Amino acid sequence: MPSLPFQAIFIDTSICLPAWPQNPGEVEELIALAEIFTIPVIASEAVLLELRSHCLRDITEALGRLEKERRKLSLFIREQVAVSAPTINDIELAYDLCAAKTRDSLNLQTAPFTSAPLEDLFQDAINHRHPFASEGRNFQDAVVLRSAVEICVERKITAAAFISKDKDYSNQGVTAAGSNAGVSLQLFKSVIAIQEELWPFLQELLKKAWESDNNLARTKLVGLTNEIEVFLQGRFTSDPLVHLKLISVGDVVTGYVTRIKTPLTKKTTISFSAEVRFHQEPFVAIDRNVAIEGWADFENGDYGPITLESAELT
Repeated sequence: MPSLPFQAIFIDTSICLPAWPQNPGEVEELIALAEIFTIPVIASEAVLLELRSHCLRDITEALGRLEKERRKLSLFIREQVAVSAPTINDIELAYDLCAAKTRDSLNLQTAPFTSAPLEDLFQDAINHRHPFASEGRNFQDAVVLRSAVEICVERKITAAAFISKDKDYSNQGVTAAGSNAGVSLQLFKSVIAIQEELWPFLQELLKKAWESDNNLARTKLVGLTNEIEVFLQGRFTSDPLVHLKLISVGDVVTGYVTRIKTPLTKKTTISFSAEVRFHQEPFVAIDRNVAIEGWADFENGDYGPITLESAELT
């Protein structure tokens, strides 16, 4: 299989919102896909701090709006209405607990700030290096992007994906930021874009896994020569002088993809072709191909007894 296009995926704050600190479904899908290829999905400490500040600010502003709406009520009813809200300390504690639980459940990797000198970041700002804009605008975006690049350098990651919905990032700017540090960094604007990038590699993995599953079923079928002969004898011969012999088994196809889509379903379909020889004493012999359908329970990495259900001469 060709080399993967990147060795790590860095997520921006925008990918986690608005669901954070609860589980963002898009991030869960992204991590599930990345884990198939053992690609780490990383949120830098800059992203985590920005998420925390964003969510806490939204909460306090929302609570403030509630109190503001209460004050709009007529005096006679305002005194009968109270807005009950937790303290800021309670809100921060609840956020931290929820965010930690979400990170653990997602298996989301995190990375601390690097030791890059402040002078370098300030130089980026005054030179308006991407995504800095005039008068130091986009400072947070710049720190998030720089953190991703520096983590790559520290961990010797030569190719990485940076995923963000923020319009202040550009393909050219992100690529240049990585190139300046010797890192191949690609910007993706959505989780779907990452999925599309990895889809050919996933197809190759699925193909190999399906081939392995088919070979496993074929090995099981080869050991069932007598059972298959008895099954076919009952389907195609009624003359006691006509006998049937199984010559070979091939073209085994299992319901592997269906089993992957519904992992709790143990029953897996199995179809295969068989070359059989009909012979009648003393001289007549005819070779025919037969298409056979059956199924078996798949548990603990192996197929159980195979049940043969139908057969058709082809």
